[in-house]
Amino acid sequence: MMRKFVLTSQMFTGSVTFGFNEDGWLNYFNNEADFDNIQHGWLLNIEKNVFPRHISQIESLAKVIKGRLEEVPPDLSFDAFWDAYGKKINRKRAELLYKKMSEPQRLKCILSIKPYQNYLGRVKWRGQADPDTYLRNENYETDWNKQIQ
Repeated sequence: MMRKFVLTSQMFTGSVTFGFNEDGWLNYFNNEADFDNIQHGWLLNIEKNVFPRHISQIESLAKVIKGRLEEVPPDLSFDAFWDAYGKKINRKRAELLYKKMSEPQRLKCILSIKPYQNYLGRVKWRGQADPDTYLRNENYETDWNKQIQ
C-alpha cells in the first residue's frame, strides 16, 4: 500500500504530493505548487540531493523548506479492500465481517493482499480464498512473504 504525503510551505503556493511504495521508494509525485525556475532547479538538483527518492528523506525536505508535512491516511473502507482483493464473491458476508474489524486489523488486512496474491502466484496449485473466508479465517495474520508452500 502506498503511503502519501502532502507538503505545503510559505515558500510556495499550492502543494506537492509524494507517494512511496511498500519498500519506501518514491513511486508517485504530483506537483500542484507554483514553483519558479529557481525552486524547480533546487528541488530537482541531483547534487543537492533534496528530492526525496526514499521515504526516509521526506521529513528532512520539510525541515529545509520550513514546510508542513501531512500523511494522507490510507483508505481503509470496505470498497478499498474489495477492489484490492479482486475476487468478487459473497460481498455481503465479507462486508459484515470487515465492519467488525478494528482499524489496525483493516490496515493489516489490506496490506496483506498483495503478498497473499504473490504467494498464490508462487505456489500455483492453491486458488484464492473467497473474500469472506479470507476475513473469517484471519488469513491476513499470515506472513505470506515467508510462506513457501
